[in-house]
Amino acid sequence: MGAALALGTPMVAEEPILVDEAGNQTSAPFRRADAITAGVENGVLTWLAVFGPLTGSCWLAHLVLNRFRYAQWTREWERFGHDSTYS
Repeated sequence: MGAALALGTPMVAEEPILVDEAGNQTSAPFRRADAITAGVENGVLTWLAVFGPLTGSCWLAHLVLNRFRYAQWTREWERFGHDSTYS
């Protein structure tokens, strides 16, 4: 199998072909900038995967507990108007 050259490439142009240890054609290794970018992306996605659900569950617990607290306050205010123990 030969490497396909782009249209307009001179016939004498050299095109490097990378091979692995077994002699099979392979792609070029990551450049330093690509490796850094992939590391940062993976770090951010891992951070979001861990702390996103954690933040969501804390927000949901806060919402539920506030509803219980507001309902208790409502019951207390209703009792305040009708119960003589608060006078």
